[in-house]
Amino acid sequence: MLEVTVEEHFELDRTRLWDALADLESHHEWMTDVRKLRFLTEQRSGLGTRYEITVGPLRVRDHIEVITWDRPRVLAITHRIGPARGEGRFLLAIDGAGTRLNWQARFEIPLWVGGRLTERFGVPATRRLLTRNLGSLRQWLADRH
Repeated sequence: MLEVTVEEHFELDRTRLWDALADLESHHEWMTDVRKLRFLTEQRSGLGTRYEITVGPLRVRDHIEVITWDRPRVLAITHRIGPARGEGRFLLAIDGAGTRLNWQARFEIPLWVGGRLTERFGVPATRRLLTRNLGSLRQWLADRH
């Protein structure tokens, strides 16, 4: 199991940060690895929303479904990237005058795709990616406000 958690404090109240994260269509603007985002459902937000993102230099497709939509605390999704399955979770907590954002990612990678070896090398790469994306989110928020 590949599991990574990154955390960062934002000088925004929890509702404003939630609204930015809940704008699923804008994720491609601040997630540095997302090349394209396409909705698979009519709805664009909320529980059950499904969409597909194309990620990375190899243009891998990630099929996503929103499984938790608890405004302004938790936004969670499932990932399906080829044979790999996973979940991503944004947890937002009040932190002084701002918000602490905890981003969790977890993937199960089949043995025939490298299993534990892929997980071992994937953890530091995934941590770097999520950390870079949080920095990009911070800049994107600053540019919007």
